[in-house]
Amino acid sequence: MTAFSIPVDQGTIRGEQVGDGTPVVLLHGFSLDRRMWRQQLEALAAHHHVISYDLRGFGRSSSGCPERSHLDDLVAVLDARGIGKAHMIGLSLGANIALAAAAYHPPRVDRLVLMSPGLASFEWKAPRPPDEVMAHAHSHGVESAKEFWLTHPVFASLRSFPEAADAVSRMIADYEGLQWQGRSNPRPLPDVTERLSLIEAPTLIVNGARDVDGYKDIGLLLSTRIATARRVLMSRSGHMVNMEEWRQVNAELLRHLA
Repeated sequence: MTAFSIPVDQGTIRGEQVGDGTPVVLLHGFSLDRRMWRQQLEALAAHHHVISYDLRGFGRSSSGCPERSHLDDLVAVLDARGIGKAHMIGLSLGANIALAAAAYHPPRVDRLVLMSPGLASFEWKAPRPPDEVMAHAHSHGVESAKEFWLTHPVFASLRSFPEAADAVSRMIADYEGLQWQGRSNPRPLPDVTERLSLIEAPTLIVNGARDVDGYKDIGLLLSTRIATARRVLMSRSGHMVNMEEWRQVNAELLRHLA
């Protein structure tokens, strides 16, 4: 495992890389960091050059800035590592970034994996989970928001997976809550809604059957709008599919990236 630091406008992105072969980029979810991919690194590195980094505003990377989006940072990481094209794997916020890359920078994306993805234009029937925790943080502060977030239904299935639950708890405990304090506000990701039908990268969509309905609905919608998509529903897991049913997810990943 080799650590790296990449200077970007108004900050630094920190990550690590391991393995040889076709590049794979791992993009983590909101309030988490690159440690969430621990169960995938070894499996993928046996066949691929795997790059995992902390998004700006999370982990050991600098805070975000209004002039740059997470998509801009992804392109900067690819350029800095000399990578023209890579497989993209993301969960939740990370899936949104990977999807935006496929929609707006198609030559940079080989195969695409979207786990528990969101979609900015989707109309939620219930409050969107990140909006709920943001409102709680504004009213009650960061530490209270962390407790609220860990007990939110989006993470309910973790109770069946103690090891994954402990890892998620550690990451959220280490999260500074910069976004909840208005101190890390990257430029929003571009809207992909009108470009979904143009995505040509072979796409795997993974949802957990125990996730909240909105994310499952989005996964189903994307599977109908992206012509190259195949959707898998993991029966025992929720939002954190890669950490919960990780053996099954790894098998799906290796099959999709082969």
